[in-house]
Amino acid sequence: SFYFGVNFQVGPLEIYCALLICFFVQFLVVRKSRFWKDMTMTRTKWRKMKMRTLTKTKMKTLLETLTKKKMKRKTKTNRKRKMFDAPLF
Repeated sequence: SFYFGVNFQVGPLEIYCALLICFFVQFLVVRKSRFWKDMTMTRTKWRKMKMRTLTKTKMKTLLETLTKKKMKRKTKTNRKRKMFDAPLF
């Protein structure tokens, strides 16, 4: 066992516990932090990712609206006009 200071004895178990606690606290901080994305990726990367997901959802809604409209009325209309009817995110 190690000795710190005069009367403070620390065994391997205590060190193990301390390490566990340190790790757990760090984990909590990482989980709770508002800027968790900065750990793994840059701001631009994150924005690109967001944009990709947004375009995916946009395309989904667009397809849904197009299919709904096709089901409603079978008359041919301008494709461009149809595209703007989809809700933009």
